[in-house]
Amino acid sequence: MRGRPFFLPLAWALLSASSAPLLAPRATVAAAPSTPAPTRAAVDAAIERGVVWVLSEQRPDGGFGAAGEDGLGTTLLAALALQHAGLREDGSTVEDRRLARALALVDRFGPGRGSRDRDPGTYSSSLLAMVLRARGRPADRLRMERVRDLLLRTQ
Repeated sequence: MRGRPFFLPLAWALLSASSAPLLAPRATVAAAPSTPAPTRAAVDAAIERGVVWVLSEQRPDGGFGAAGEDGLGTTLLAALALQHAGLREDGSTVEDRRLARALALVDRFGPGRGSRDRDPGTYSSSLLAMVLRARGRPADRLRMERVRDLLLRTQ
């Protein structure tokens, strides 16, 4: 009982101090000048410039970033960006074939290829799951399940 009278004024003081900004009248904020939304053509041009830049960073072996398994995360992120930009592994353009080279590298180094997977980390494993999903091949379903299991085991 002795601590109660001390506690109530202290609690009231803390609550009053912390809620004061909530009770104060809000200042009027000037609206930012509105800018027109970009046109579809401008968005498409920006995506195309992004694809050109990403592909300019590709190594001869198809990967991005560091060589071998050390560059797996970077390669997966680049492949995912290229997939979302509209490139297709089975497409007919030069850009599509370069995506196919990156995915072939992922198939050689990425986890989920067997029962004894080296854990490349949550980042790379998660990106691999997204790349395989975007790829959409029924043949990748078992590998996706293995990657999922690897993620669950390592959390």
